Amino acid sequence: MSADVTADLTVEVRLNLLDFSWSWEIRHARTHTLVESGAGRQDYPSADDAYAAGCARLAALSAGDVEEAA
Repeated sequence: MSADVTADLTVEVRLNLLDFSWSWEIRHARTHTLVESGAGRQDYPSADDAYAAGCARLAALSAGDVEEAA
């Protein structure tokens, strides 16, 4: 015995480019009941950290150490 269940859902996603965060909600379209939600944030390295990592990769590649550069 099987039953087909369907629901109209709405999904809302919010992005904040100032702090690289996001949140989302899934709700029933008719009742607006919250089904699921979540949030997150991505940490990005500073420009100095990114430059230092790039220099380390370049040095490893120049030395022929491809595995270290990866």
